[in-house]
Amino acid sequence: MPTELGTGQATATCTNPPQRLWFGLQDCLIRWALPFVTYYFFVLTHPISFPKYALAYNKVWYNTHPVLGWALTLSYPVMPLVLMLVEVFNAVKRALSPPPQDLAAKVWFSVPTNPIAAVLWQSGLNIARMVALFMVSGPDQVAIDHVIDEHLTTKDFWRTIMSRGGCRTARELGRWEGDRLILDHDVRKYDVVVKLQDAFFSIGDQFLTNGKEFTDAESLQRFMEEATYLDYQKQPTSYKGKKALILEFCRPPARLGVHGLDILTVATHDGVKVVNCLYWAECTGSSSHSTTAGYCVDIEKEEVVAPCRWYSPYFATASDKLVGLKLPGVKKACEQALAAHSQTPFPWMTTVGWDGMFLRSGEVVFFEGNFGSIRIPRRIFLTVSNWWQFFSMYSWPFSLRRPTFEPFVASDQKQVSEHSTSLRQRTVSSSEDSEEDRLAG
Repeated sequence: MPTELGTGQATATCTNPPQRLWFGLQDCLIRWALPFVTYYFFVLTHPISFPKYALAYNKVWYNTHPVLGWALTLSYPVMPLVLMLVEVFNAVKRALSPPPQDLAAKVWFSVPTNPIAAVLWQSGLNIARMVALFMVSGPDQVAIDHVIDEHLTTKDFWRTIMSRGGCRTARELGRWEGDRLILDHDVRKYDVVVKLQDAFFSIGDQFLTNGKEFTDAESLQRFMEEATYLDYQKQPTSYKGKKALILEFCRPPARLGVHGLDILTVATHDGVKVVNCLYWAECTGSSSHSTTAGYCVDIEKEEVVAPCRWYSPYFATASDKLVGLKLPGVKKACEQALAAHSQTPFPWMTTVGWDGMFLRSGEVVFFEGNFGSIRIPRRIFLTVSNWWQFFSMYSWPFSLRRPTFEPFVASDQKQVSEHSTSLRQRTVSSSEDSEEDRLAG
């Protein structure tokens, strides 16, 4: 792939992955060993900053299980081995009493069926998340906090920088302010999507059909007062006291059906680049979280070129029937993602995952961005060549300075204030949209 958009070898590998038995013993051993080696390299080369980072990371990552977090920190010299023991325990638990699986666990965080492969994969992924964040963002406390709590990067934040990058975003119809609905458009004309300001993995999302869950502003107000969602701990939670966006329910063209574009960008010494673009398809529900098959997209050819069987065990034997599908417009979407990434004011945000889909007009609509610390480990430790490219690019002494980018700097106070203001005044008017997109709901 030409270097103007992609990262070179890593992009090529993620786009055209090698042929191997994904999530078999050999594959899981490789993807356990690479983060294992990286961990001990950082132990040896960063004797002060890395243990401090490990303490901060474990406090955040295991915030709901603080005893485990402290135990792992105290086991710092042998932490990867302790994590393996934890996964052995989890494997025994799964064998004795299989846990109920929600959609996210089933699709994105599934476990290999072979118990040895499961221990290697799960413990390797846990180490990978930790060392990948240290690799690309360093021991920055704000970056560590945003692994779980994206308190600075709300939906407003992402919609602002996406707008600055030239991205089409879903029209904002109004807001839920914790106890009341404030609308800027007549919702009788739309189906709507509810998105919490500070959530991810579709937590709190509601896809509402006009005439079913609501019919007008009053019935939508009642729905928000009475509805609940499952929080991070899978507990029913009310929308009261929460802030959420009320967005247009964008729908895809019939030829594609429900789908999602997953674009990952990263800072390099040559500027912000695209690591890869994935296409989540063959969905069974109203969002791409119900995908049953993932695909790798060549952004230069704008074409699906391979199944993404390397992403999680759920996809290890997934369909390949969409290989060869043309996706005109995906290159432009990647360029817009690069432009949006350059607009972030945070130097630690060296990697971002962007979510979008094609509209009936052929344009890509962007829904949100996410700090890419959870997505990038699967790419870094996919193969030895990927690992070496990122490792040599980000790690001392192979790289004397970590790749950064020039964060957006506002030229005046008006631009600064836009980071915390609504996009209502900057949403595209109906008359400027195509009829199909305007009536997407």
